[in-house]
Amino acid sequence: MRDIAFAYAFGASGPIASFMVAFRLAHFFRRFIGESGLSVAFIPYFQRLKNISEEKAAFFFRDMLIYVFIALSVGIFILSVSFQVLGFYLIGDWSHIAYLTSILSISLLFIGLYAMNQAYLQTYGSYFTASMAPVCFNIFCIIGALLAHKQSYITPFFFLAIMAIFGFMAQWLFTVPAVLKRIYPLLKGRFLQDFGQNRSLAKKVMTAGALGLMGIAAVQMNSVVDGLFAKLIDPSGPAYLWYAIRIYQLPLSLFAVSMASALLPTLSKVHQDKGLFIEYLKDVCNKVILFMVPTTFAILVLSTSGIELLYGRGEFGVESLIHTTQCLIGYGSGLIGSCFVIVLAQGFYAKGDYKTPSVAALISVFSNLGLNAFFIFALGMKSASIALATGLSVTLNAVILVRKLKIALSQDPSNLQASSDRGLRLTRQGHTLKVTLASIIAALAVLFLSANLAQDITWPILMGKVAGLKLSSLSVQARIFIGKALLFLIQFMIIAKILRISEVERLLPFRMKKS
Repeated sequence: MRDIAFAYAFGASGPIASFMVAFRLAHFFRRFIGESGLSVAFIPYFQRLKNISEEKAAFFFRDMLIYVFIALSVGIFILSVSFQVLGFYLIGDWSHIAYLTSILSISLLFIGLYAMNQAYLQTYGSYFTASMAPVCFNIFCIIGALLAHKQSYITPFFFLAIMAIFGFMAQWLFTVPAVLKRIYPLLKGRFLQDFGQNRSLAKKVMTAGALGLMGIAAVQMNSVVDGLFAKLIDPSGPAYLWYAIRIYQLPLSLFAVSMASALLPTLSKVHQDKGLFIEYLKDVCNKVILFMVPTTFAILVLSTSGIELLYGRGEFGVESLIHTTQCLIGYGSGLIGSCFVIVLAQGFYAKGDYKTPSVAALISVFSNLGLNAFFIFALGMKSASIALATGLSVTLNAVILVRKLKIALSQDPSNLQASSDRGLRLTRQGHTLKVTLASIIAALAVLFLSANLAQDITWPILMGKVAGLKLSSLSVQARIFIGKALLFLIQFMIIAKILRISEVERLLPFRMKKS
């Protein structure tokens, strides 16, 4: 809904593209303290301390919260001033990007506090409150986008940046009551008592987090570099990437990110029981295959119709639709790899290994830079090549993590089963092949149908015949997309049933004879 509002109000214009580059720059620092970074390092230490004494764990959380607040306040001041000064030496869009980044950096304080609250709640098995909190941020952004041009006091995109800051503040405040409900009985009247008693443990968290930050910085560097490359080759390039990556991140967030958030505290509890540790990872990896392989093929055949339905109105025209579709297909090539990176990294973090994911991410960054340079400067490709480079580099990251984890588990002397199994697998044999085959057949059926629909513009865009194309009405867009999505789903479920994919068989109400 947030990005639909952006597309309706601003389309893929140069100014909104500049805002998106600034948001990516602020997002680069956000990941250090937000969904990853210190919060990832905090959970295993807090979980082990909570097993000893819940009261000691509460004081440790109190100390970490104060340290994070102080560190962020100082860091944000330096960061904001630095971008303000940088803005004086830049011209045109780049100056606006620097000023917008300076403003958006203020939101890092509320992001950091929210991340600590989220990590604290996760260790108690509470996920709903922290997961719902970003709705507050999105509501402020939607209101900001729709009102940006209707107020005359502030420049539209500076107004949007201020609304984003208030959104992050609301996101943090949404989690505060749930945290106070758990921690107040433990620290009642003693909130400032013995402050600093966990300094050495906090230092360990910071040290562990620093290794994790190397990998996070590498991944976020990809995002920042993509935006800068896109801005250099096309003023609207960052907007195409932005709208595409939001759709790409929808299945990623619904499944991989939420699964990983639940997985880290669980793996931290059982990290010494190697049998359970492997079983949990295997179960999640099989689910990644089951959900993300068909989703990847669905992106290929439904991308045009989906983007047209979501964004195809207001300032978002046919040219924006074409470029965004190409970018989404490029990102889709790395969807499975991204899921494996997110999930498998939790296995390394739970074992206290922050180095391996970081090294793999650094290799991915250099791969992304090389592919971007090759596609853009050697082949003369446009924004879609940036998305494709990201998809290929994150797949390489996943391959490295799978290989390293299999080696680590097979060589672990405390795990007799893994030690004796030279061919340790993270997915069931034949499972991937069956799911892939069912997805391919379902995708071909949808493509065949779309070729015979006069009002569906999927084939013209895929074949490059875009002259004279016009966007359909909202009702036509909805009918075409829903019809194609249902056909893909039904075809996949039936074929999966025939191929005897066990998870799908349990979902279907009818039975098939063995013959």
